[in-house]
Amino acid sequence: MLKAKLHRRARAMCGLLAVCAWACSGSAGPDAGTQDASVADGMAPTDAEPRDVGAVPDAGPVPDSGASDTGTPLSREQLTRQVATAECGWLQRCRELEFGRHPDLQGCEQNRSPGWAEQVNLRPSIDVALAHTQACVHALNTRPCFETPRALGEGCWPLLSGGVDLDQPCARSSECAQGFCLSPDPGRQCGRCAPWRDLDARCDDDPEFACGPHAICEAGRCLTLPGVGSGCAGRCRGLLSCPPNGEGFICVSPLEPGDPCELPFSDAPTCPQERSLACIDNVCVKATLVASGEACDAARWCDYPESRCSSLGQCEARPRSLLGEPCAHPDACADGLFCDNALCQEQHAKGQPCMSQAECLAPLDCLGAPRTCQPAIDLQCP
Repeated sequence: MLKAKLHRRARAMCGLLAVCAWACSGSAGPDAGTQDASVADGMAPTDAEPRDVGAVPDAGPVPDSGASDTGTPLSREQLTRQVATAECGWLQRCRELEFGRHPDLQGCEQNRSPGWAEQVNLRPSIDVALAHTQACVHALNTRPCFETPRALGEGCWPLLSGGVDLDQPCARSSECAQGFCLSPDPGRQCGRCAPWRDLDARCDDDPEFACGPHAICEAGRCLTLPGVGSGCAGRCRGLLSCPPNGEGFICVSPLEPGDPCELPFSDAPTCPQERSLACIDNVCVKATLVASGEACDAARWCDYPESRCSSLGQCEARPRSLLGEPCAHPDACADGLFCDNALCQEQHAKGQPCMSQAECLAPLDCLGAPRTCQPAIDLQCP
């Protein structure tokens, strides 16, 4: 089913672009700049916070045009290669930890291409495929590295979605190229793709999607998290840290290789682990990924999330976290649990409130307004 494919692809986006909170059904990971027990295991979690928009100090290459070197229009296969190359370039530039799990750039492109090909082939025409692909390539090539995948949503979501235009029928928000699926009974009754909600607007009916790529739904209303130089209360956008500054707290940019650092759990900014940076002798240095069975330490990280560094300094298989234990990605918890605020929580039974499908016991889905865990419906909308 198209709906199932879109849902799987949205979750795949979480993995291929680190971990995202907006385009996924899984729960967000820990706040940017923090560490959990996985750090002591020799590896670090990925970030899942909403994103900032700003200068591009580390922008990549200019995106390709819509024509080949011979001047002829690009094929769907060529568009697929373009977006896979752009994504792997973004991983290599901004998420070295995730990129390190691939043998090289070519291996990354080969792994990523099938998923992108599926999305490119869903576009109704080559012109639409070209427009959606170029928007995503541009976002991947130009967004600053302190942003996390949700900031890429505005550029890449049209390609990742079902491509349904505004005011057209929809069953789920994952079908809408822009905006979200506004329905009187979300997930149970057909709606139409509507523009994302304004800041401070209510978002209870679709907490995951209603606020768009640059905001989150918190306490039932759309809001943004503070950016560089703004005051903060523990959380900032993207990979920004929230250290004390005089009598208050202020969002600051992530540390870079060679920057002085302090050990985790201090108030000072930490080395961004998504960038494969470890704080060694109070300096941010590049860590190395090692496989299961190999020696590990503060600068040699186990291939997360499958393994962890044992007390003997060797990478071993990582058990799934139990109730109340730390988690750093949506699939880290044991059956019947989901990852919420970096801790494994019990999934919800029928009728209990929810914000995403991950919170509900299988085969329940998060439906309705306000959202509650209910039996899933294979809703087909014209």
